[in-house]
Amino acid sequence: MRSKPWTRCGLAVLAALLLGVPASADLIINELEIDQPSTDTVEFLELYNSGATAVSLSGWVIEFFNGNNSGKRYRETLLPADATIAPGDYYVVGSALVPNVDFVAWVTDGMQNGGTMGDGIVLLNNGVVVEAFSYDAAAGFPGFTAADGAAAGTFLPIIDVVDEPANSLQRIPNGGTWTETPNNTPGESNYDGDAPTGACCLDSGWCSPDITEAACVAESGTWRGEGVPCMDIVAFAGCLTGPVAAVSSGCEIWDLNASGHVDLADFAIFQQYTCTDTTPVGACCIWPGEVCLYTSREDCSSNGGVYGSADLPCDPNPCTCVDSIAEVSVTYPDTRPVCITGPIINNDYDLIESANSKNFHIQDPTGIAGLTVYGNNERIDGVLAVASAGDQIKITGVLEAYYNTLEIGWPFTVEYLASPGVPTPFPVSIADLWAGYPTNAQYISTLIVLQNVTFADAGGVFESGNYTVADANDPTKTLTCRIANGELGALPIVGTTIPSGPVDIVGVCAIYSDLFQVQPRVPGDITPH
Repeated sequence: MRSKPWTRCGLAVLAALLLGVPASADLIINELEIDQPSTDTVEFLELYNSGATAVSLSGWVIEFFNGNNSGKRYRETLLPADATIAPGDYYVVGSALVPNVDFVAWVTDGMQNGGTMGDGIVLLNNGVVVEAFSYDAAAGFPGFTAADGAAAGTFLPIIDVVDEPANSLQRIPNGGTWTETPNNTPGESNYDGDAPTGACCLDSGWCSPDITEAACVAESGTWRGEGVPCMDIVAFAGCLTGPVAAVSSGCEIWDLNASGHVDLADFAIFQQYTCTDTTPVGACCIWPGEVCLYTSREDCSSNGGVYGSADLPCDPNPCTCVDSIAEVSVTYPDTRPVCITGPIINNDYDLIESANSKNFHIQDPTGIAGLTVYGNNERIDGVLAVASAGDQIKITGVLEAYYNTLEIGWPFTVEYLASPGVPTPFPVSIADLWAGYPTNAQYISTLIVLQNVTFADAGGVFESGNYTVADANDPTKTLTCRIANGELGALPIVGTTIPSGPVDIVGVCAIYSDLFQVQPRVPGDITPH
């Protein structure tokens, strides 16, 4: 038995299950192919589980009756007791030549083709009639009564649809109205006319949109059902926070439970269709919109969301944008999605001098707190090409703690807001930072001015590297001053003279091995005290 995806009918049942609405668990006869030109070599009967739970075939029997022989039974098929049909799945009974056949019950001419009185089929479960009907009788004939077998005395009403050779009788859509169609679909969704299209999940985890079930199977994919779109979390979130589902809005495809609007109940169904791994789950932030959806890392990231960590809840909503980096640094543990605003305090000076990566810093506009933004050269250069020191930005990404520094790494998004200017540096002394982390940790990634200090190597020439500065009032207290070579058009400090006498150093406060250091940006950051 082939495992098949949810179809529209199956989708309705899944929605009913998730929303607490009673759903039919009936096993039904969904398609018949009873006649071909000449010898009948590909006759079949398809069962369909329209319920929300798996059905064991133990105790299930199909009886076949000849209306032209006084309604007597001519065949009985006991279904395998060890077979099970999953919700929304199919089970095909027929000849060995039938595609997707699950149980070979005959070789040729397995089902009779009707006649004046018609022929009939009864589906029973442990002797109880579940479904009974007849087919291909003369016009106006209402049906007949089974004369023997377990279904003796059961009336078999006529399906008022004639089956022409090579066509099949199908319930369209699955479980719907009996219809004659040339589209034989054993083990697949029923349809009339053009083959329906929907999303196809490939082994790679990618989703191929709007292809037929046959084309999907040919690519070894899993077809998600008629009309099912490829999952797009960002598009879904836009409809969740925007207009109600309507044809004019384009949101109707996400109204998966046909309630007339898009809500989190639809997202529960949405997750059944994802092509990616669905475990473990945690908060997934969708920006703009500040929407939090509870899903897997792979499903979130592959659809444009920002994933936090496993088991991170959506209540309270971690996706709400805030203006206070100080608030974030206190209330948010590491590995959380975050949306934060603040001015850039350095942009055209490379302070870490890595061959492949750079960073820049943003600072709390109202309090003492900062944040480092880290990425490869291409990512950071792309941001700093359009935003400069003093520009206020909104950044969304995942907040992480890296050696005691709060950091947002790639992937992240940046939105330019305004240009309030570079904030005034926070005045600190070596004594303030000398004790090391975590004392005064709020200064990390902020712009500080280290007041009244002296260089141990006064009179020399700056090179790229670390220099020791001492508190002019207490030379026993020292701190590292990190000098970077500088690039991106900045005037480097390297090559300038190391000043003698007390100076003030403006720079970014950093932490390394639990010890603070100051990173001046340009020569003008080092001035006489």
